[in-house]
Amino acid sequence: MQTSIRRCSVVGVSALALVAAMAAPNVAMAQSAPSSGDNPQTTSAQGDQDQTAGSVASPDKDIVITGTNISGVKPVGSEAVVITRKDAEKTGLTNPADIVRTLPQVRNIGDDHEGATANILTNGGQNTGINIRGLGSDATLVLIDGRRTVTTGTNITTTNPNMLPLAAIDRIEVIADGTSAIYGSDAVAGVVNFVVRKDYSGLEASLRSSNVSGPFEAQASLAAGTKWSAGGLGKGNLLLSFQYSHRDAYIEGKNPLLRYNGAPLGGVDERISTSSANPGFTPNIIVDTQIIPNLTLPRAGTYIYYGLPTGSNVGLNASALRLNDPNLADDAFFTDYVGKERKYQAAGFFNQQLGDHVELFLQGNYLDRKVVSRSSFGLGGQANVTLPYYLADPVTGASTGTVNPYYILNVPGVSQGSPGIPIFGIPATPPAALTVQYATLKDGVRTFTTTDKSYNITGGLRADLGSWKGEVSYTFGRNSGCSFCSPDQNLNATALQYQINIGAINPLSSVALTQAQRATVYGSQTQVGHNGLDDAIVKFNGPLFSLPGGKVRAAIGGERLNAFAWNASSANTGANNTLQVFTTEATSRYSRTVTSAFGELYLPVVGEEMHVPLVKSFVLSGALRYDHYTDAGQSTNPKIGFTWEVNDFLKFSGTYGTSYHAPSLAYKNPAAYTSGIIALLPNVDPRVVKDIDLRPFGIPLAASQTALLFGANQALKPERATTWTLTGEVDVKGFRFSTTYYNIDYRDRISFPAAFPYYVAGVDAPNYLGYGSFVIPINNPANCSNANAASADPKLQPYLKPQILYAPSSGVGAAGGLQNFCSIRAVVDSRFFNLARAKQEGLDFNASYNKLFGEVALTSAVSVNLVLGNKEQPLAGEPFVERLNGYSTPVRWRGRGNVGLAWRGANATLFGNYYGSYTNDQAVNSIGGAAPPQKVPSYTTFDLNLGYATNFAGRETGVLKGLRGSFTVTNLFNRLPPLVLNANSAGGGSSLYNPNGGVPFGRRYTFQITASF
Repeated sequence: MQTSIRRCSVVGVSALALVAAMAAPNVAMAQSAPSSGDNPQTTSAQGDQDQTAGSVASPDKDIVITGTNISGVKPVGSEAVVITRKDAEKTGLTNPADIVRTLPQVRNIGDDHEGATANILTNGGQNTGINIRGLGSDATLVLIDGRRTVTTGTNITTTNPNMLPLAAIDRIEVIADGTSAIYGSDAVAGVVNFVVRKDYSGLEASLRSSNVSGPFEAQASLAAGTKWSAGGLGKGNLLLSFQYSHRDAYIEGKNPLLRYNGAPLGGVDERISTSSANPGFTPNIIVDTQIIPNLTLPRAGTYIYYGLPTGSNVGLNASALRLNDPNLADDAFFTDYVGKERKYQAAGFFNQQLGDHVELFLQGNYLDRKVVSRSSFGLGGQANVTLPYYLADPVTGASTGTVNPYYILNVPGVSQGSPGIPIFGIPATPPAALTVQYATLKDGVRTFTTTDKSYNITGGLRADLGSWKGEVSYTFGRNSGCSFCSPDQNLNATALQYQINIGAINPLSSVALTQAQRATVYGSQTQVGHNGLDDAIVKFNGPLFSLPGGKVRAAIGGERLNAFAWNASSANTGANNTLQVFTTEATSRYSRTVTSAFGELYLPVVGEEMHVPLVKSFVLSGALRYDHYTDAGQSTNPKIGFTWEVNDFLKFSGTYGTSYHAPSLAYKNPAAYTSGIIALLPNVDPRVVKDIDLRPFGIPLAASQTALLFGANQALKPERATTWTLTGEVDVKGFRFSTTYYNIDYRDRISFPAAFPYYVAGVDAPNYLGYGSFVIPINNPANCSNANAASADPKLQPYLKPQILYAPSSGVGAAGGLQNFCSIRAVVDSRFFNLARAKQEGLDFNASYNKLFGEVALTSAVSVNLVLGNKEQPLAGEPFVERLNGYSTPVRWRGRGNVGLAWRGANATLFGNYYGSYTNDQAVNSIGGAAPPQKVPSYTTFDLNLGYATNFAGRETGVLKGLRGSFTVTNLFNRLPPLVLNANSAGGGSSLYNPNGGVPFGRRYTFQITASF
């Protein structure tokens, strides 16, 4: 087998740049170029013939070629990075998305993985994505055999790159170039195409297990194929693949990098933040002094904390309270980093000739995924409640005049530490209410279930129309999945306060609620997403006429796609804890139809037999696609490319084109996901009124009640991009080197504004590096009433709508909401927006060297991505701001390299992974306030793969035909990511490292054995 992960020319550079790059010093670590390390003359134990990366079939053989609709030719100007199945196995990774993320051009390699809870508020389906160039997963198109599949998700929808079992994948092809002229929407940064195995006879079984300082994983897979000849009909074949996967849960508290209490590592102790804290299993009482800072607990701001003793705490005397000695628990010990997961996957391919000119094909895939996660969100953690002095009437809510038996009264002369001195905030006489941090953990740790069931079925016909070929296909895809599905475990804060007011629940107790009590305050919360796709495609391709350089070929076709999505969501709400249905298919269904026409032209201008000086061959291509959306307008996108082979060892190529991304259905549909939360957030914005300001006392902490908005925006319009690339490549005697320059001008980008992290960290306030308009200062009048939205500040009123922030009946809107809006000092609007523009340019360096030394094959490769610039214009008319090499922006350098040896059936490959140094521009100090930017060192890890394969063909071994085993050590030297303290730390799991630049686990071991029969 020749090179297995091969970086073909994608984009390019001039001859001068190529020479300069070759003269430069070697770049550290990289990825993706040749090589499995197998003997080039051997085949794999599965019996599949390994296809040379970048090769194409003859015009008479139909294979999937990513980036073109014309059979028998390579894409002009931009080709694909090819990852074969053997290469995928060597990574030791168990999901296709994680395998693709090893490429330097792909970003976000950490928390954005399947089943993670780190981003659960915005990714309830716990799905994963692929993010080429760091432009967002929505800018990367994911295909199976060149066709779209049904999306998955609720609040955010995505095409699941882990749809297929690994046993069903022949290879993965990645084009890091805009390809909307070929595929339509979403292919702004590039396309990832999973090519299914189709031609295999026999039975193959594999077992894989991984053990790591994180979760244990295991997979079992089976692939079976057969071929036949049906007389006059012709040949046919069938291939079926099945896979079962299991992963244990991994709780955050096991890993110091994932804990809320980062103090032992020099970070922030997030167990307490002003009025928020997780009291664990025993409550706390808090008192707001409003102006006096808590010098004992600086993170408490102006709040004084009183820890309660363990027990029922009925008739408790104030002298038992512990001043500024609160009960605290680390949420990380009650929250899974990844939940317990099980997956069933299947894929199949059927093909049958119908005579000499027609071929019938049918293929499909199925996924059933379930993740069960523990979370301190909701049932675990803390809920602030008030303990009134007088009990309330259960019907009217008015005071009964009856003293609450659970109330703590400060008895003069009996106080902590100093007899005769009253305890501050604990009244000696009524009727002041006490603020209590209710200990929800005593009632149990919440678990919630995420499910994802998806299937796609594609059927079609291919026809030989003489010199032309035609194909018609139809894909039917359906998905349903539940996020935030927690029956009887979601805490209804309104009902809890009601039960406390009437004296039915004692919030001071550390004793778990009875089942009867529990039923009055805990209920269900569900959000089930339904997605559908119906996609019909007709296309033809073949030769037009001949030029001296060869045959001119063309492709034409059309497509009609219908997609829909709707959510079914409900939760127990209100004082009576009744189940309320928020959305149904009737109220939230959203659909669109896309009608498309496309064409493509292949022009071989100069051929080798023409003997033109300095031109072995010169090929041009052009593509044009028109798409009309029923809800998002229309788009016409061209792409042109060239490939110029100077001679046998020097080649140049390039592309120019436009691409676009239409807003997803969830982005446009406010009934799918729009919500707001209110929190006391740090900020130094001079426009915003402060609820806490300790800066006059020398403590760098100020905070305001802030409404944070997430979700859909009906005003969204499509994103658009212009991309051009140039590539230069040298290939001499086993050594191959290419340099690629790419330039992307990305307009009307759909993303969350970066105002929130900059607001919390105090970066460039109040402009926030151009995002200042997304922070709206609010000044509610003194007569503001939470029962009347019209009484609020006029700047706040547009947000007080049932499907955004406000529902006065329950405090919970269509998918979440705010009740106490009169307390809001600022709104940080983090919904989806068309942010005006982004420009990124960079270089891809790729080098490989392969050579045979007798029976020993040496393979080596290095691939590096260098981002030269990543400028963003937050709003039209504002200046561009460089957003490169920061905490949440693309890092300047990333690379991966490998060197391997293969001898007979044995092989060994060492991989190196490099993530460059960058600046933590969202740094915080030990109490969570803004800190000066910090330099984060580079991060280098190594992986080792050892393998052995043997073929029993011709031997007396019974039914066993081949056997292959491998052992992979990921992160060989057990290196953890650099310590990073950042403003995104609230929520755990990301306070002490940057999830964009690594995973928080150490060394990982993966074993795999595969037998073919």
